[in-house]
Amino acid sequence: GPDPSLTPVEVVNDTAYNALPGMCVAPNDDVLVFYTAGSSHDHADQVCKMKRSTDDGATWGTAVTVSGTHTYRLKTPQPTVLSDGSIIITYLEAGNASSVQRCWSRRSTDNGVTWGTPVRIPTLGTYWATDGNMGGAVTAPCVEDPSSPGTLRVALHAINSGQDPTYCYVHTSKSTDYGASWSTDA
Repeated sequence: GPDPSLTPVEVVNDTAYNALPGMCVAPNDDVLVFYTAGSSHDHADQVCKMKRSTDDGATWGTAVTVSGTHTYRLKTPQPTVLSDGSIIITYLEAGNASSVQRCWSRRSTDNGVTWGTPVRIPTLGTYWATDGNMGGAVTAPCVEDPSSPGTLRVALHAINSGQDPTYCYVHTSKSTDYGASWSTDA
């Protein structure tokens, strides 16, 4: 018969909107699943949550919010385990269709138990640029340069003012200090 260890395991099903997941194995071997949680798709109450498994994914603990306090809905949390043993997540803050989009990261140095202050990831987009560096989105995890520990890059998509909002382009942002700060890397 089929291998029971290959059977899918439900992580969260609470009749709410739980989507756009990311996953990693922490340095202590805990399995961490990150996801967008809210009452519905694109609802203003969306936050980024995480659930932890200490038994290789057989069971899952209580969900905790890992996104910081922001103005708009938060989504697409994507984790990366870094060479120093820390974990960084990238995620998107998004307003409504005529509002802001901001990209953020947050880092944990204790296997995802606590998270540092959110750090803004700059984008080149200017479409919703009422306070600068808006009009971009992050939907993928960052990567660390194996030959330069602490140097991270993340791919973003952006929209510029005056462009058709259905037209986007891709660029990257870079950190040289494990995500403590970011700059555009055009």
